[in-house]
Amino acid sequence: MIEAVITEGINTQLQSLATTSNNVANANTPGYLRQTSFTQVLDAQIQTQTQVSSKQLSGAIKQTGNVYDFAVLGKSLFVVELLGELRLTQDGRFHLNEAGDLVHISGAMAMTSEGPLAANTETDQIAARLWTVSTSESYTNLQPAEMGLYLANWDDWKTNDDSKVLAQALNYTEHNATADVLEMMRIQRSVESLQKAYQTYDAAIGYGISELGRR
Repeated sequence: MIEAVITEGINTQLQSLATTSNNVANANTPGYLRQTSFTQVLDAQIQTQTQVSSKQLSGAIKQTGNVYDFAVLGKSLFVVELLGELRLTQDGRFHLNEAGDLVHISGAMAMTSEGPLAANTETDQIAARLWTVSTSESYTNLQPAEMGLYLANWDDWKTNDDSKVLAQALNYTEHNATADVLEMMRIQRSVESLQKAYQTYDAAIGYGISELGRR
């Protein structure tokens, strides 16, 4: 029982370390949403999951000068379509493909609330037509997919006709590098402490078995 508790503790801390490390690695990635780890008990097992605070949806905006870069203002995300499924993203890096369609850097198609964005849409009209959604939830259970895209519980999101999209700009998450580095150091110390506890427990069990064998 004690062994299982220590092992679960180590696994939980390692998951938190992976999440924090990922945040640090993507600090300068456009549209990246900083994640936090949390634990919960499901089916009598401790599980660690990640979540995104809606506060992360209101980060910094940087001008790029690129015609097909877009930043969404407020706590909103763009809706795109990849392989027939809708995804969310705050990474507004788009470009035109050979057919003249507006495509996300991931390869997903740009969307309006009525469907795919028409290939002949005037450049100055794109920002006003891109489909955006927002949430009132404090924490959103966004599941990272690929290339800056996220899967979502659509019950938490609603089309936001009032959101503003800024052309030639990108969203960036506000990042506190010092806080993340300190958190990584704290987690590493916690893992080391748990490993020492496991070694002490293992040695005690071994000693107990040895003593029983002598009797």
